[in-house]
Amino acid sequence: MEDKYKKLVNLTDRVVKRLSLLEKERSELLANLRKAKEDIAFLKKEQEKYKTLRTWQQQTTALIKQVQAKIAKEIKKIEEQSSKPYLGGKNE
Repeated sequence: MEDKYKKLVNLTDRVVKRLSLLEKERSELLANLRKAKEDIAFLKKEQEKYKTLRTWQQQTTALIKQVQAKIAKEIKKIEEQSSKPYLGGKNE
């Protein structure tokens, strides 16, 4: 009977140690899960910022191209006017 009691106590000790290890592992996994959720939330915010900046960049680039086209058109107009001979009379 005493042998069975010792085996039971030994088994109980092993179960308690195993449960303790599992609880510690569970706590670590929950902490990792919380960290992963925080990281995902952060990355989603950063992704939104990136999309906003990308849209701004595209709009700004389009606007710059329009301005460059207008400037090029004006330069061409000025060059064409300067290549015409001055015939006197009114100031052009």
